[in-house]
Amino acid sequence: MDKMTVEVDNYPPRSVAYYLIAVLMLVTLSSQLDRNITSLLVDPISQELGLDDVQMSIIHGLGFAIVYSLAGLPFGYLVDRTNRRRIILVGLLFWSVSAVLCGFAQNFWQLLIARLGVGVGEACLAPAAYSMIADSVPNKIRGRALAVYYSSLTIGQGLSLVIGGLILASLPPIVKFPVINLDLEEWRVVFIAVGLPGILLSLLVLTIREPKRIVTAYDMELADRGLNISEFLRFVGARGKLFFLLLFPYCVIGFVAWGMSAWAPTLLHRRFGTDLAEVGQLVGVSALTAGLAGAYMGGYLSDRIASWDRFGSRYGVCLISAIVMLPFAAIWPFGSSIWTVLAGFWITIFAAIVSLSGAAAAIQDVVPNRMRGQAIALYMLTAGILALGLGPTVVALATKFIFSGPNSLAAALVLVALPSLAAVSIVSLYGLRHYVEARNNLLT
Repeated sequence: MDKMTVEVDNYPPRSVAYYLIAVLMLVTLSSQLDRNITSLLVDPISQELGLDDVQMSIIHGLGFAIVYSLAGLPFGYLVDRTNRRRIILVGLLFWSVSAVLCGFAQNFWQLLIARLGVGVGEACLAPAAYSMIADSVPNKIRGRALAVYYSSLTIGQGLSLVIGGLILASLPPIVKFPVINLDLEEWRVVFIAVGLPGILLSLLVLTIREPKRIVTAYDMELADRGLNISEFLRFVGARGKLFFLLLFPYCVIGFVAWGMSAWAPTLLHRRFGTDLAEVGQLVGVSALTAGLAGAYMGGYLSDRIASWDRFGSRYGVCLISAIVMLPFAAIWPFGSSIWTVLAGFWITIFAAIVSLSGAAAAIQDVVPNRMRGQAIALYMLTAGILALGLGPTVVALATKFIFSGPNSLAAALVLVALPSLAAVSIVSLYGLRHYVEARNNLLT
């Protein structure tokens, strides 16, 4: 059997694969609601608990991202060896309960610990979901399948703001629960409301099947030798340049996109005095539609150019995204009206998602099946710390130590974005040929 050949007959029926993807999308929607809701609640949380922007960026970004990223490594190891459905089920219950506990925090440390619990639980999802989907659909449509799944991340990010805004609009400042004699501020009720559905969603996870692992000849060699963590580390170490060129563009695009998304609601609220409930609707719908459009375009491009060696195969989408993002990232935070700000934000996020939705497929094309969970975990480690963690925090640090005045947040967003996207353009252009060579010579 040729080294690049897989046992295509072992893929499950399309109906089974599509149901699996649909359930995983719902689970991911739940995770994004719990993860992103804090971006809408920055000011009310800060006012009640006495926190500044840097502390809020740690709660929303850096603290969450560190545990999310580090926990992904052992989860990636388990994903490559054990039942992936069971891993997702336990993680879902853990992060949902942790999200509810965020609503009862009384100070910075309690809120941070609850957020860390959300991060630990969610760390299992990406390695397990990407691995299960890769074993459920053939390579020729894998980019689109993974992009469809990835769209749930952006839908969830937008819905977290939309739903949060709707909840805020319907609640009084203090919500009274007379039966249990409890009074809660509205932001606390929002946390509880987005956390509880995940507990019920765990019942749906029990209905999906664990797909059979599709193996290549190289996977069988690994099985004969006994696959362990050191084998994966040797694989990555021997291809250090490739993994840098592969991970850097995706992580830095995520760094820019996440920093912008995390602070966009606060930017509108502070610059234009827009009510938080309305901000949630506006930014949420923008993020949701940009994410959906970007994910589907990214999936189409990923599969369309997968065989275009001269263009760098799937990896070439990074270069397109960075070039499109550069001019819009420089102007949208300074838009003269809410609508010009939202239009520039939409295009920037759309271009980012076009690239990010194809990241998993690009990574899976250059690693054997039995290392996919760990490879995605490595990507989540670097992207988690750089994008989820440092994206919001670097923006906050710039507003505190570099800029001042009413446009300080807008200036910080531009300062973070421009050099980052310029670096992505240079690195991804250099990496096109190296990626194609690695993909073609993976099993030699």
